[in-house]
Amino acid sequence: MRSRGMAVACGLVLAAGWPQGAGAAGPGAAAEMVSVATGGGQGDGASDLPSITADGRYVAFESVASDLVPGDVNGVSDVFVRDRVLGTTVMPVTTLTTGLFIDGVYDAALNPDGRYLTFTSWAPDLVPGDTNELSDVFLKDLQTGAVERISVTSAGAETTGGISWGGQISPDGRFVTFTSRARNLLPPGRDKNSSRGADAFVRDRLLGTTTLVSVALDGLNGFRPSYSQGISADGRYAAFVGWSPDLVADDDQAYGLFLRDLQTGVTTRETPNAADGGNGYELHQATMSPDARWITFESKVNTLVPGDANDSMDIFVRDRVTGTIELVSLATDGSQANGDSWGEHVADGGRCVTFTSAATNLVPGDTNGKDDIFVRDLAAGTTTRVSVDHASGGDADGNSDPADGEGTAVLRPDGSEIAYPSEAANLVATDTNGAPDIFVSPTGC
Repeated sequence: MRSRGMAVACGLVLAAGWPQGAGAAGPGAAAEMVSVATGGGQGDGASDLPSITADGRYVAFESVASDLVPGDVNGVSDVFVRDRVLGTTVMPVTTLTTGLFIDGVYDAALNPDGRYLTFTSWAPDLVPGDTNELSDVFLKDLQTGAVERISVTSAGAETTGGISWGGQISPDGRFVTFTSRARNLLPPGRDKNSSRGADAFVRDRLLGTTTLVSVALDGLNGFRPSYSQGISADGRYAAFVGWSPDLVADDDQAYGLFLRDLQTGVTTRETPNAADGGNGYELHQATMSPDARWITFESKVNTLVPGDANDSMDIFVRDRVTGTIELVSLATDGSQANGDSWGEHVADGGRCVTFTSAATNLVPGDTNGKDDIFVRDLAAGTTTRVSVDHASGGDADGNSDPADGEGTAVLRPDGSEIAYPSEAANLVATDTNGAPDIFVSPTGC
């Protein structure tokens, strides 16, 4: 249920203000398995969907494993937080009655300092008065232990008529964006998307207000679905994806990423529309850097940059200040990928972009026929594979980021490390559980 940012050219462009490259992560750069119990024991089930704090200390993730903490007998997905400094793993979210979730908990996301955790759950006893029998978005303060429901109206009423999911929180904990099909988050008579289509919202925890983000030109919601993609570090810009043609002027229904300026009330389209070479059925995912300057997206359209001739799904980055677009899914020598790429995520400053790719020519010696994790350093012009054998730096023996093409690998804001899921058993020396695990690797950025 997860929702989890130059000249126009195919080659390297050095952007002013980027620090020069620190070099590749290097063969065998140490990966760390973090989906483990406090004693280091490996999980007996699959783990996925990581979130990492700015300092890299804490990693949240989902897992169906039953042995990461004592007493986990519910048999469904739970959220765990690993402290990489203390070597501890905890299950921070429990219900008020049994303590265990019946239907699981999803979409976990930490804010940069690790104090706040947002998540999605169907549980009716996380907070008092939850009677809507729908999935809601919640926030837990990991310092105080307090849990609050985020997906509520400005009057504090619970949602009706549709589920909510996918919370993303601003660094200071004030704003949380989420997606909802609920019908009572909008004023009566102001819902054009009345067939339970999704809309993007932001909750202001300080003021206690819930506001529509996917606002159309007429002040109502778009008549086609929109999905929240998070919020900028300063809380000013809320990102969402959708294909409603009434969100901005002269749009053409091409699926894309939009930014809502919460200060000015202006919405802008940040990925190409059909007139500019975009195509709503080819742009599958888009992300925003924490500073809201850099937009990354994936597309099969071959007219976005000159010379794009590989006919594959590629990764692009757009600089919102200069308006330029650059192709990211390239080898260090500038060769275009010979396979599809997806699952992009951009670090603050726009220098480093991670992505997953089936291509075999992005780095030398890629012969495993598996989906691998790569990091492109746009300042240095280098592409590095981070999902590698722990001893040789060679091929991983399983797919990395195996999430049905959605992409769940995430960079620390400074780009120095990446958290990602992998089925491979040779990323560390002791991976014997036969299940997808969560790893953290250095990127060289």
